[in-house]
Amino acid sequence: MKNLEWCELTKNFYAFKYVADKLGFYVPELQQMERSLEECRPFAADEDILAKVRNLSEKKLPQFDFSELATAQTPVYDEDDNLAHA
Repeated sequence: MKNLEWCELTKNFYAFKYVADKLGFYVPELQQMERSLEECRPFAADEDILAKVRNLSEKKLPQFDFSELATAQTPVYDEDDNLAHA
């Protein structure tokens, strides 16, 4: 199987799996299919990319940590709209 063929198969599988998981449809079989799909991957796994593809396929939004923004100070500008130095 070529790289692009595997990628297309994976994309379609996760689209199907998303709906099937919501309905509780063929859960053990889907787990086996997922393992089989990973075993026939024609290139090395990249966990970051795999997680992003899975999140997109499952319609999950990326998680962001906004806690740093809560403590950030609002910038101060002078009369010429230049950033004022504190």
